Amino acid sequence: SSHKGEVDSHLWSAQFTYSLAGHELSAGYQKVNGSSDHPYINQGNGSSPYLLTNAQLGKFVNAGESTWVAGYAYDFAKAGLPGL
Repeated sequence: SSHKGEVDSHLWSAQFTYSLAGHELSAGYQKVNGSSDHPYINQGNGSSPYLLTNAQLGKFVNAGESTWVAGYAYDFAKAGLPGL
């Protein structure tokens, strides 16, 4: 939904990460409340808002939208290959 000039968006998110021996598992949730989409403000310096879903192709910031995210990472320095 689109409301020109008026922003009524309350976005909240949480992410939890568990690490063990170079392995990292994460899970998160994001919810947009309000009657308008979450705004993106162009500050002209290339900055972007910190959102759990900002790395995705779709931003998932529409009014009433909720999103689950999950991730896995491995630190190859633990296997003797730093920087990989």
